[in-house]
Amino acid sequence: MRPVALVALVLLAACAPAAPATPAAPAQPEERRAANQVLRASDSGFPASASPETAASKMHIYAAQFDALLQFGERFAVQPAAAERWEMLPDGSAWRFTLRRDMTFSNGDKLTAADVEFTINHYISTRAPQSTVNPNVTGARVVDEYTVDLLTRVRDYSVLYTAQYLYLFPKRYYEATGRDQFQIKPIGTGPYELADYRPGELLVYRLRAGSPHPFRKPILTEIRWNAIPDTSTALAGLRAGELDLVVSPFTADQADQAKRDGLNLDVQLNTSQPVRFDKGALERTNSPMLDKRVRLAMNYAIDKEAIARTVYRGYGQPLGQIAPPDSVMYDESLKPFPYDPALAKRLLAEAGYPNGFRLNGPIDFSQSFQQPALMLAIQDYLRQVGIEAQIENRDFTTYYDIALGRGGRTRNELIAGNIADNNGFFSLQRSLLTCELPPAALIWCAPEFDRNYQLAQQEPDPQRRAQYLRAANKAYVDDVGMIFTVLIPQFTISTPKTRGVKLTTPFFWNADTIYKVE
Repeated sequence: MRPVALVALVLLAACAPAAPATPAAPAQPEERRAANQVLRASDSGFPASASPETAASKMHIYAAQFDALLQFGERFAVQPAAAERWEMLPDGSAWRFTLRRDMTFSNGDKLTAADVEFTINHYISTRAPQSTVNPNVTGARVVDEYTVDLLTRVRDYSVLYTAQYLYLFPKRYYEATGRDQFQIKPIGTGPYELADYRPGELLVYRLRAGSPHPFRKPILTEIRWNAIPDTSTALAGLRAGELDLVVSPFTADQADQAKRDGLNLDVQLNTSQPVRFDKGALERTNSPMLDKRVRLAMNYAIDKEAIARTVYRGYGQPLGQIAPPDSVMYDESLKPFPYDPALAKRLLAEAGYPNGFRLNGPIDFSQSFQQPALMLAIQDYLRQVGIEAQIENRDFTTYYDIALGRGGRTRNELIAGNIADNNGFFSLQRSLLTCELPPAALIWCAPEFDRNYQLAQQEPDPQRRAQYLRAANKAYVDDVGMIFTVLIPQFTISTPKTRGVKLTTPFFWNADTIYKVE
């Protein structure tokens, strides 16, 4: 192009009318925190008391009032809490924890090593659920005012992943009030104190007055936990603005509806729902299920793909092992049992039951953990291969007592359960799967599971530790100790005005980051 023509083009461009300006995006309203920072939350069920000593679950509730020696960061990263430093003693006989010096209980008493010693020894002497999470911890011993040893039977690296269950109690206050009173009016070192408690119905925590917590910086002034077993009622409460946050076993349809309603949905795919064979009950009734071929048949009888697709609307996925994919114990080579009713019938015939059989008692489950639709589907698939089974929906407390063999409760031949890696070392589930349990609590026993898990506990190298854990997983699958079904979604639903709902791990989280906006 000639220079004159180029200049002409430049001049024409300069004289051309300006292009219309792109409309500016509407300014986003500045986020304004609400004056009322009271969180109205609900859960599907509560443990038996306001004290953590009655359950090794519902940590998101108890966390308001209590602290442990350690806490978890992302993906179960071990971080300081009441303890600022820790080390294994050279002979492997104990873990030594050095405590912070600036922590107090809500009555003003300082947290010292004497409180930690009392707490650990109390969990063990009363056989609290926390003691089963790590049976290698035999006690605690004061070293000095702010140093305490957790004594262990053997060198055990899993202690760092179970210390988060050990919410700390005030020795002087506990001994003065007694166990029964403490379970009604407990105190802890957390940023909140218990303001109201109605067993099985309500737990209200109110932010402590005075000096702020040394390392936790909560925003909410009050947390009100209501027990609402019915998921439809809980979801209606969110829609009506009567609740801000709900932790509950919602159905996939309810989760989809919640999204359509503009509610916030957090989805965690980390929990499976097998049906466990109870070894003691099978032996007591001389059950056909003592035959491994029958247990295999029951696994082949269940169409897990169909359950994931229909009951869980694609949120779930089939699983054929005890560990979920986010666990170091997970083994990709362990595939789900395929749906093969013909093979199931052939195995039953080989075991001597060509016409099937009837269970001696119902399959126990709780709506607080399992969807009734799942249990109905399992019941129907078993019926199709000739196995007749009733199902029994238990309330939270009754189910929990049956599962743990407490209060004189005896289990039937089958009990539905949840399996998840609650702390990165499979410790809570290991406490339910081990052969070391007393007869009343023992569900199933696979010796190779125990042997490999114990090797993992004592192994300092993380890669070799993971190999042992995967071998433990395979041992349980090989023994067919349960009917494997599906990995299910865990839903936490909140309103759009509820912000900061962050589950550091799906099982160990607190409400410190949560706040409400106008």
